[in-house]
Amino acid sequence: MRRFLLLTLILAGVGFEVELQAQTKEINPNVQWRVVRIQDMQLASGEIYEFSLPMEKGYDYMCNLSHNKDSLYANISVFDLQDQPIKVFSSGVTSYEVTMNFTVTNSATHKLVLGLIDPAGNKGELQSIKFALIRRPQI
Repeated sequence: MRRFLLLTLILAGVGFEVELQAQTKEINPNVQWRVVRIQDMQLASGEIYEFSLPMEKGYDYMCNLSHNKDSLYANISVFDLQDQPIKVFSSGVTSYEVTMNFTVTNSATHKLVLGLIDPAGNKGELQSIKFALIRRPQI
């Protein structure tokens, strides 16, 4: 977590002078999907995980969140740096996996927010989740 905060501060300090481009790895050459970020993490129900990533105009993005408890709702949101929502998704039903597709209107750093909600109101139970963000040029 400390490394993440340090990285965020460094990017914020130099990000305005350098054109931001995501480092990606190609996963399917036929449709040009590339991995932007994949992460396994622990997330407590009722809490959110927030991080910033450079995203570029002209790409389709796909965000996937999977967990192992069928009684949780998953929330995924994307915001610009002025905290204006780009896309907000709530599964609304319990599901082990949710996917959200979106595009951004400008090339900049954007905020991604992940959350799990227990409809019974239970909070604090740690869940193992897998998060993936991939992109491809818009068709």
